[in-house]
Amino acid sequence: MSRKKPVALKYDHLTEHDIKKFWSNVNKGDTKDCWEWQGGKAVVGYGLISLERFGGRIGFYSHRVSVLISTMSLNPDLVVRHKCNNRMCVNPAHLIEGTVQENANDTQLANRSKKGKTSKYRGVYLDGRTKKWVAKLTITVRNKKGKYQKQITAGVFDKEKDAARAYDIKVQEVYPDIGKDLVNFPELIDSDYKPIRWIDKYKEIRENVVEQIRNGAYDCKDIVKKAGCSEVVLRRLLNRDPDLKNNYYANRVKYKKFYGVSKRGKGGKYRARLTFKGVVMSLGEFESSYLAAQAVENKRIELGLPAINFYRDY
Repeated sequence: MSRKKPVALKYDHLTEHDIKKFWSNVNKGDTKDCWEWQGGKAVVGYGLISLERFGGRIGFYSHRVSVLISTMSLNPDLVVRHKCNNRMCVNPAHLIEGTVQENANDTQLANRSKKGKTSKYRGVYLDGRTKKWVAKLTITVRNKKGKYQKQITAGVFDKEKDAARAYDIKVQEVYPDIGKDLVNFPELIDSDYKPIRWIDKYKEIRENVVEQIRNGAYDCKDIVKKAGCSEVVLRRLLNRDPDLKNNYYANRVKYKKFYGVSKRGKGGKYRARLTFKGVVMSLGEFESSYLAAQAVENKRIELGLPAINFYRDY
């Protein structure tokens, strides 16, 4: 199903009543100041005016009507950009026509992106879920069906400046001719510096965590400290990584459980038991799971069995 095109507004369509109605909702001031729209407001934050058309009422953006009244013409294929970065402003001196890409660049430069906390650098925003800085470039692609917006991700980073530098590298690849004019750091254009992506750092953290768990590490705080990551990242590894998801030693870190140790009710002591040749041996009750696990290990060593809870210590 084809998408309906918006109703194009021409100067000939405006009546004296429409023009009077428009200016009656404008708080005029000095030409250098913003003229705030006092009428209705659209969901996206722009001013909205309702005009009678084709036997009914149709809503139009107030800033587009302002340009139409002042210039007596409006290109339906272009958008109206706010040089003042104020969406409710209808001052013709602050409005200029442009492409969707130019308007998107204005949004990034003015830190008006809705994807997360914005950055002072172009093409960078903070992902609210992962708390990582994302470098993303928006380009216009044309094909037989028309044109559409495509987003190219340059990477995810821990540091804001690294994301900005990654955006600079990507924008020069996409726009070889004008890319140098769109970078955040013109002084680093010829530099060989390449920022470290989070995915590369994540791989190093994973290798470190896997190695620690294989060597018998079980304390979350020690693993996090040595791997240089947060507990959130560690939990994600334990839950999703195929090598750790169903691994016994990884589950010991995840659930803080030891082999042969159980707890007697909420707030009770930890009981140590061992099954050997069909016989269940009770090794006593202890104040902590660590002491109970040590008792299990000592008994396994006496019986000639390999240690399982702290095999690194033996």
